[in-house]
Amino acid sequence: WPRSLMGQMLLAVALALLLAQGISAALVYRAQAERREAALIHTAAFRLLSAARGSDDRMLRYRQRPPPPPLGGPRGSFRIEHGTGTPARPGERRDGDAESELAHILADQDVKTTELVVVRRAITDDPLSYRRSLRETKLLGHKPDSAPQDVLVAGARLADGNWLVARVFVPTGQRAVVLSLLGQTLFIYLVLVGVIAVILRRITRPLAALTTRLERFAETRSLDGQLAPEGPSDVRRLIDAHNAM
Repeated sequence: WPRSLMGQMLLAVALALLLAQGISAALVYRAQAERREAALIHTAAFRLLSAARGSDDRMLRYRQRPPPPPLGGPRGSFRIEHGTGTPARPGERRDGDAESELAHILADQDVKTTELVVVRRAITDDPLSYRRSLRETKLLGHKPDSAPQDVLVAGARLADGNWLVARVFVPTGQRAVVLSLLGQTLFIYLVLVGVIAVILRRITRPLAALTTRLERFAETRSLDGQLAPEGPSDVRRLIDAHNAM
């Protein structure tokens, strides 16, 4: 713990700024993550709607809110799977929030479903996604470490009992987003702390000079070397009182 007034003030301000910047970075990251998840669900809904209506993706238009373009990862899209069973595997964790959002989108488009399933799994655990990833990586020349690692699987059971299943690659880049946020946070933090350090130095410098003057007076009892008042008004008054004494 710093012993000087400036050190303690600077430490207190630095800790407060660090907390504020950390909260801000966490909120920004959360907002970006929510936007990415919403885009994934809209992309899956777009493909399910296209299959449910038996029309081409390019001819389909949302009546109320247009979906964003398909997210990163390999180009193109999976063919919609048709089946009679749920795409969720036994014991696999389902995303309830994503299912609610998907249900809302499909209901807005008058697509009647009796059950919805949204799960996320590693591409290596999904043979169809794994083969597609390998093929796209080879054709497009993607680096292995830049290829998607996860896939979102969304299934909708229609009124006739059949299932439609759409797959959407989860784009990579989460690590880059985190590093970017950390870099921005650290840069802003250092700039603010530097500016505050300069201001605190200007405020405490007259007080340090007065302390040195008092120590010298205690040793020599010399009246020479009175200080010119400077700094904040409180410090100026203190210097004036010392000079008068």
